[in-house]
Amino acid sequence: MTLLWGTAQATDAKLQDILHRYKVTQSSALHPEGLQTLILKGTYQDDGKKIQITTIRKAPNKLRDEYEEDGIKTIIAFNGETGWQRREKGDSLSIRDYEAGDYDWLMENANFQTYLLRAFAGEPGITLRLLEDVEEGGRVMHVIVAASDSGMTIKYFLNRVSLYLERLDVLNPDGTLLKGTVYSDYRKIGGIPLAHRKETTKATGESQIHIWDTIEVNPTVYSFLFEKPKF
Repeated sequence: MTLLWGTAQATDAKLQDILHRYKVTQSSALHPEGLQTLILKGTYQDDGKKIQITTIRKAPNKLRDEYEEDGIKTIIAFNGETGWQRREKGDSLSIRDYEAGDYDWLMENANFQTYLLRAFAGEPGITLRLLEDVEEGGRVMHVIVAASDSGMTIKYFLNRVSLYLERLDVLNPDGTLLKGTVYSDYRKIGGIPLAHRKETTKATGESQIHIWDTIEVNPTVYSFLFEKPKF
């Protein structure tokens, strides 16, 4: 095992190489600066219910989900510091701050470029630890644990051949699994491979599935979309 404190300015050549090759998958000739914004449209399935959803993401940590269920139009967003929710049905409207509780899923999902890329870019406050490779489903995975000053600990599983992110585990403080996400159906959009399906399973066994029908790479996305509205 190898420890990296703060950034990926490391002495470990294997981890450096993995991070570099992973970063290469996140850019293309059409998008040489990599992923800066995404608009994803598709379906979200939870507890047997399936709804249409639009997700807007902006680097490094802005997220906005828009969907309608049972006649209620809902927006949930994180602006990089705080989260909020807006719900509207007919003449009824409510706007409130998001209360994270013990686990801030909104902040974690807003981690647009993964802690791997952010550490590789030199962002302070992130610790990376390279574990032994593992085999899953006949494929060998590089395994990297990332811990941030925010208290989040995430285990990344990168396909050793493609360097695609195949699985991501969010860990409790004691190291046990809080939830795991599997990414699949990778397709290249603008030359960048993006997963069109992700399935998240909680430690309790509950699962949530996103299937993206369309993904826009690096469209213009304004930061005010992530700020809490007044009405």
